[in-house]
Amino acid sequence: HAAAQAAPGCAACHSRMPVYSIKSDTATCRVCHSTDPSGVPQDLTSPAAMTAAAAALGARNPVPGTCEAADIPETVKIRRLSNRYQPVDMPHGRIIRALAEAAGDNRLVRYFHTEQGTLCRGCHHNAPASRKPPACSSCHAKPFDEKFPDRPGLMAAYHRQCMTCHRTMGLEKPPANDCQACHLEKTGLDR
Repeated sequence: HAAAQAAPGCAACHSRMPVYSIKSDTATCRVCHSTDPSGVPQDLTSPAAMTAAAAALGARNPVPGTCEAADIPETVKIRRLSNRYQPVDMPHGRIIRALAEAAGDNRLVRYFHTEQGTLCRGCHHNAPASRKPPACSSCHAKPFDEKFPDRPGLMAAYHRQCMTCHRTMGLEKPPANDCQACHLEKTGLDR
């Protein structure tokens, strides 16, 4: 599982998730390693148990990782930080399609991405899967809050989210240190 999560298309989201050990996270194991509806892990060493587990997995109905295309905005205009730069037109639809393509028809994805909108949670990480997740500023409004030291301000959250994803997916464009690749600087007429 860890090797699959490290693949460039998966690492964009999974690199920021906590790593669990098999011993401490049996709920994750139960996604596949259970044939009992109660969720109690079963002994899969007997041929009968292996056959039952394979049949249970084969009978599952895969859930698409994203919402319907009509519910996904093609672009999202980020205006909140536009005092020095012009607003950014983030290619939201293109990003979602790239993540969905990277996930492809992978068996692990089909079993673990159990909600429509699971791929959306890579960016909208602390919100429930939803067609209209809350704005980033609803959690990242303050530049720094000592009560929540792991919650960066809005500018840091945007940059960390975008740059980490590009780095883990191995995307060379735009370079992380080329501000104007994403942000057009305001001219005297724009201010």
